[in-house]
Amino acid sequence: MGFGLEVHGRMRAVRAAAVYRSALQLGMVVLLIAAAGCATKRVKEKSAGTQHGADSSATASAGVKHEAKASTSGHVVAQAGPTNRVRLTGHGCIRFEPQWSDIAVGQPLVLYSELKSSVTVYVSPGAFAKVQFVVRPGANVSTGPAHASGSFSMWSEPAACQGPPLGARGSGPGVTVAAAAARR
Repeated sequence: MGFGLEVHGRMRAVRAAAVYRSALQLGMVVLLIAAAGCATKRVKEKSAGTQHGADSSATASAGVKHEAKASTSGHVVAQAGPTNRVRLTGHGCIRFEPQWSDIAVGQPLVLYSELKSSVTVYVSPGAFAKVQFVVRPGANVSTGPAHASGSFSMWSEPAACQGPPLGARGSGPGVTVAAAAARR
C-alpha cells in the first residue's frame, strides 16, 4: 500500500502552515514585549520628569539641599548630588524616590507625599529621634537631625515598593547617614 502524490502535497502544506503560524505567534510575542518595555520606560520617564515643588519657605526651613543653576539656554538645571528630600508616590505600592538617600549626621530627611491618603513611614532605630513618621497627602515631614552614622532601612504602611537589590543596601528603601565632617 502506498501513498499517492496527493497525500504528500497535503502534508507538506499542513507543515508549512504550522511553521508560518508559529512564526506569527513568535512575532506577536516579541511585539507585545517591546510595546510593554516602551510603555514602562515612558511611565518611568514621566514620573521622574514630574516634580512638584512645595512652598519655598517651607522647603528652605526644612533644610532641603536641592540647588539649581541656570544653564546658558535659560533653563533651570538641577545639580547632581546627594539630596535629603524623598518623594512618596503610589504605583500599587509606595515608591520612595530616590530609593536610598544619603545624608550626614545632623541633617534631616524630608518626606514629601504625592499620595491621596496618609502613609506611615518607619525608619530603623538609631537614625533619628523617632522611628515612625505620618506623612499626609501633599505634606512635607522632616525627620529631624540624624543622630548616628550607618545604613538604615525604611518601610511603610501601605507597603513600600521593592526595587532591584542595591548591594548591601537591599531591595527596599533606606537612608545612609555619613559621619559629620571634622571642623577646623
